[in-house]
Amino acid sequence: MSNTKQLSTIEQEHRLIIDTYLSTGKLNGTKAIMSLRPDIEYTTARSLFNAIVNSPKNKAYIEQRRNEMRANAIMSSEAMIERLEAVIDADPMLYIGLNKDELKELPHEISVLVQDIEYKEKIYKDRAGNEIKEVTTKVKMQNKDKAKDMLNKMLGNYEINNRQKSNTTNYNTLIQGMNTEELKALATVTKLISQQGKD
Repeated sequence: MSNTKQLSTIEQEHRLIIDTYLSTGKLNGTKAIMSLRPDIEYTTARSLFNAIVNSPKNKAYIEQRRNEMRANAIMSSEAMIERLEAVIDADPMLYIGLNKDELKELPHEISVLVQDIEYKEKIYKDRAGNEIKEVTTKVKMQNKDKAKDMLNKMLGNYEINNRQKSNTTNYNTLIQGMNTEELKALATVTKLISQQGKD
């Protein structure tokens, strides 16, 4: 964002309205104005918002803010992909033998891979009458299958697969609608194409 000290009070107010409008996620300009200026009626707020967003200066500011938001979304998408890859590659063997305090001391990038930790303490006496303390730690990792599923969705792998299925279905529908002559012509073209691929 540019320096607001150089802007007039009206321009500053317009930018605050635009920022509120863009930050809500619901993109309702009328409500953005009413949240900042509750004294204004709904119809007035709607007209005012239309005037604000149609001003050339404000259009440029809206485009700038949307570009900033897109850049932040890309960065957070990359961070999400890294996190999902870390969950998929996580090695549960790293946690075997660690006690409660050692697990708490793990660096954040490793501890976030753990979904849940369960501690059980059992005290009993052996045959000689000595008190034995047995501590069990169960570490439940983040679900790798869910992480793979989310990663595939983010990367669009399912969309590619669905498109391939759709193309097959369309091809089958196309063939079913053909008469004998059309099927013979299709077979001839297919044969010519396959022969060209061999040459």
